[in-house]
Amino acid sequence: MVNTSTRPITVDGVRLDTLAWNISKISRQVASRRSADYEVPGVDGVVASLNDPLEAVTFGLEVFVMGTDADGSVPPAGRADTFRANLDELVHLFGKRHELLDLRETVATGVERQALAKVVDSIAPEVNLPGSAGSFTVGLTIPAGMWQDVDTQDWAGVAGTASGTNQEVLTLRGATERITDAIFLVKGPVTNPRLRDPVTGAYVQLNRALSSTEFWRVNVATWASRYGTGLTLGSADTAGTDAQALTQYGGTRNQVHFLPLVPARNATGTVRWTRVSLTGTGMTAASQVSVRARRKFAA
Repeated sequence: MVNTSTRPITVDGVRLDTLAWNISKISRQVASRRSADYEVPGVDGVVASLNDPLEAVTFGLEVFVMGTDADGSVPPAGRADTFRANLDELVHLFGKRHELLDLRETVATGVERQALAKVVDSIAPEVNLPGSAGSFTVGLTIPAGMWQDVDTQDWAGVAGTASGTNQEVLTLRGATERITDAIFLVKGPVTNPRLRDPVTGAYVQLNRALSSTEFWRVNVATWASRYGTGLTLGSADTAGTDAQALTQYGGTRNQVHFLPLVPARNATGTVRWTRVSLTGTGMTAASQVSVRARRKFAA
């Protein structure tokens, strides 16, 4: 297969940079914020929300189709028949309705970003005569409003770090959007462990003592809070003992997640980092926090 880009876009694993079909233009958008400000009678202006959610974002592709195979050769069927077969392939690719499309873009050597998307505009191909080439525009929407790393990464904090110390989650360095689907794992011993994001002050806390053989696992995406022995970042949300009645969260206004992680510029402005702290009493050299997450990006 002849590919024409070192930074391709793929849809469900199909590269859109061959000599059979290719991208001629990309239209991208950074998500707007859906205002959650509210009015108070008799008070000037509005009370500003500090937790505005993202709107869905659009992503457009202009694609041209040729009557050749992926290497640019004309098969025995001829240009017109091959063009039609290629068009059918693309219409089928973008016509999936039972699940979201896996949209991926290579943004640097060996680095991909992923978005789950759906087609929202009709595909209206423009075909030349005698029907051996054409083009069309496809309009996509990204419901989450952001891109993300393809895979999650696991990070383990330094065991025995002093209570309340902010530690950088190195696997999340460079993110541009908040992360609301992280999984946290706290290894005891620690009493009343509290995980906190230093940027917003948001926290989640287990009101219980963990022994040296126990773990506390929090899945921010599913609101699961569990404790017990043998828990890992990859444990099921049903493993261990349910701790909902022992779990509290807060620290910010309009907090709608257990613990969102917000990237911020460091003091020197050289990197965007994401940090978390573990606070509690009775911590020892074995006490530790770990995180499983993927970076999020605005575009």
